[in-house]
Amino acid sequence: MTHFHDYQRLHRERTRDLHDAGLRHIAAEKRRLERRLLRRERRRARLAAKLVELARACRA
Repeated sequence: MTHFHDYQRLHRERTRDLHDAGLRHIAAEKRRLERRLLRRERRRARLAAKLVELARACRA
């Protein structure tokens, strides 16, 4: 017969595994978002530089 504390231990182990998996998933998502943000920032910087060049060319 399975006793209550056996169920408890099983439950605790499973929840810990789920928790770890969830944390890993969240970390991966965060990394992906940060990478996307970085890419967007780089593109914006490039566009800004191009605009500055255009403005300079127009003034000259």
